[in-house]
Amino acid sequence: MWFAVEEKGVRWFRSSDGNWDTIGLSGPKDAFVDMAAEAIPGLLLLADREYDVLDNEKSRSGGLYVYNYHQSRLDQFQIYQGLPSNDVTAVAADGRIAWVGGRGFLAVVDIQERKVLRIAYISASTIRGIQLNPAHVWIAVSCGSGDSYPDFSGKAQTGVYRLDRSAIEPAGNRK
Repeated sequence: MWFAVEEKGVRWFRSSDGNWDTIGLSGPKDAFVDMAAEAIPGLLLLADREYDVLDNEKSRSGGLYVYNYHQSRLDQFQIYQGLPSNDVTAVAADGRIAWVGGRGFLAVVDIQERKVLRIAYISASTIRGIQLNPAHVWIAVSCGSGDSYPDFSGKAQTGVYRLDRSAIEPAGNRK
């Protein structure tokens, strides 16, 4: 399976039948900013920023998209389902667990249950990237005037931080 990020979504190539398919969004400014794949359950996790929001609780743009490419099914995961914000900027996957980062937060999500297990609030405007290893989570944090939300820059320094997975992630949820 091959994936390619495009302006309005993600295209993926099915080697079984030699066809390309597109996972797209309907909003005028939607673009996926990050993605992670888990081959065993056949899931592609897509981070999407929110836009044109006046009241965060009423936002319907952005969030985490979960695409099951075995079933060609796309589900959206947002605030009203437990995410702390719909402004999602980074995602990493490890089995049934996804680490989801965005404007001021890092969340641990059970993807199969569609349930937020833990939330860490981070004094930063944006999580730019997440990498996992068996013991740690590495997050790239951005806190500057060049961010989309400069008023929400927080007090953290721009850089990369290492977090202990066992201190955040509930026991027994990894592969």
